[in-house]
Amino acid sequence: MKAYDLLDMIGNIDDTLIDKARKKPAGPKWPVWAAAAACLCLAAGGIFYFAKAPKTGGNHVQAWSASYSAEDYFRYSGTGEGSSEAKSVADSAKEYAESRFYSDDRSLMEENEVIPALQTHPLFYAEANFEEDGSLYSVVLSWHRRDLKGLEHYSDLSVIAGYKEVPIVRDCIFVETDENGNVLEPAVTVTERDGVLITARGRENQEKTITFQNESGWYQISGSFNDRYEDVVSLFTWFWEHPIDFSRFTLLNGDCYTYTTLDAMPEAFSGSRPDFAARGFVCGYSTVTLKNEQPVAFEAVYVSNVTREQAENSEYTPGENGVDQIHWCLKAEPDVYELAGCIGDVESVTKEQLLSLSPPDSVTTQTRVQLRQGDWVLIIYTTDVDAVWELIESIR
Repeated sequence: MKAYDLLDMIGNIDDTLIDKARKKPAGPKWPVWAAAAACLCLAAGGIFYFAKAPKTGGNHVQAWSASYSAEDYFRYSGTGEGSSEAKSVADSAKEYAESRFYSDDRSLMEENEVIPALQTHPLFYAEANFEEDGSLYSVVLSWHRRDLKGLEHYSDLSVIAGYKEVPIVRDCIFVETDENGNVLEPAVTVTERDGVLITARGRENQEKTITFQNESGWYQISGSFNDRYEDVVSLFTWFWEHPIDFSRFTLLNGDCYTYTTLDAMPEAFSGSRPDFAARGFVCGYSTVTLKNEQPVAFEAVYVSNVTREQAENSEYTPGENGVDQIHWCLKAEPDVYELAGCIGDVESVTKEQLLSLSPPDSVTTQTRVQLRQGDWVLIIYTTDVDAVWELIESIR
């Protein structure tokens, strides 16, 4: 496949879909999930698009049977010999007029069979995105598992879906290159099941996706490089058998997240923050996260021995000329991994415990301090543990 063939493929995408791929959807910044630029998503293969009629080209269309295995859905997807990049549909979505979040409803949604019970994945996020007229555009559901010591148990499973009428799913733009950088023909597998075309791509060591549209709506199921075919197909099968009831996701019944600065809301966590100014620090930037207008997270970067203008413009080098940098994060709704990573609590931690900490590797220059502060979690990144100790003492 030549480069200009790829451009022709991209050129066939409807302009409205390109507009929808310009920005990442708004959502909570805790944790922050990095999104690729829209142009990279289009070039690197993360977006699936729709055409008026299915066109499979050289890809095989196989008929589903009851004896189908998970590998059968991906039968031709791993036939290339090159390397690849891929991003999810969620990475290339637009910035919606409104978004609401339903992560706190996990148990209720499991009980009502809106979602499967994935007890092996402690982190769950649910988001719905709405158009300017208030109508639902998409629902994003994701489950995550982490290993505090490595990637052995790493997993990202997700579903992005919508019910608005769209043309049939045509294919994935999936760019793969050989060792010389030449673009290879996309390797995907198309399966026809009950009159629906199901498109799968990805190998065992890559991100994997299954996309389809049936009478209930359109869906893309994704798994990370560390997820097996069985993991992705199991999630696909569940939603194939349990179509999402999109009517339960509305602007009225979801959580609303907004963001402001500490200058605009100086009272946020006021009794739990140190007086940085009194200790010679200026604020480079700050963010206060509001959930339904109530503060639930705060983060700021403080720098010593510089002017506020220098701090705001990052015109300094931590560790040089007496400059210290402290990234202070406070979370009122910590997740299970953030709680597990705490070395103690603010009231009882000792200076010796802090001094025993060290950067996680030879490249990272900052030490991470993670403590409980009441029911909250305090996470600090610092170039000066002694200064952090003084700050912690001041809020006991």
